[in-house]
Amino acid sequence: MNDQQLTGKQKDLQIAELEKLLNQSVLGFHHLFHKEQIATILKTPTEALDFFTVENMDIIHKLFNELIKKDSMQEKQAFIDRLDPKNFEILLRTYFHIVDSTILKSHHQKH
Repeated sequence: MNDQQLTGKQKDLQIAELEKLLNQSVLGFHHLFHKEQIATILKTPTEALDFFTVENMDIIHKLFNELIKKDSMQEKQAFIDRLDPKNFEILLRTYFHIVDSTILKSHHQKH
């Protein structure tokens, strides 16, 4: 199914499902990645890499679009498991960049 075949409601539901997974990750429950994978890749902080390049941004966009299209947790996991190491790392780093940003925003105190 391509983007043109999805209704706005379907897209909204798929995005809401990903947001739910991200919110669970904020709480420490990482359903899409194994803790060993997370630890291995994030040993080198994303900030220490030239990560958010134009090339990577295109890849990030494509990976997240594909991930969002998967309806079930099993489909999302199968998609992730099929990624080559480079794309897997890009997806994981981006996912946790979003999680970290969400945590930082939620702990920002307003005066």
